[in-house]
Amino acid sequence: MLIIFLKLFLMQIVVGAVVVFILKKVLDHQLVELAIKTFKNAKLEPDDLKLGSILASSPGSVSKKIQDRVSQVAEKKFGRPMSIVIKKDKNLKGGLIIYLNSSIIDYSLVGRLKEGGIIRKI
Repeated sequence: MLIIFLKLFLMQIVVGAVVVFILKKVLDHQLVELAIKTFKNAKLEPDDLKLGSILASSPGSVSKKIQDRVSQVAEKKFGRPMSIVIKKDKNLKGGLIIYLNSSIIDYSLVGRLKEGGIIRKI
């Protein structure tokens, strides 16, 4: 009986870990999509038009596809090709932050939790 209980307990732990991993990936994808959409709809200030490149922060590497999408949005908004500089910041835990001169588009997991008042601002 104890062996059956231990096997079931171990299986629940494994299934729980897989579910958490999948949910984290889905959440990260949604946050990145929201950051790109917000950037696409953002109103540029005169200071922003002086930018030579776009700085973005992410907790890990950003796929070429995402970099290309951000670059395409930036090119449409600025009317010229823009390079994208990705800075890794593991403290973000997920999502993407896009920095402009006049504003910051923060769709990182930590940023969303701070904005929602779930964690304190540090």
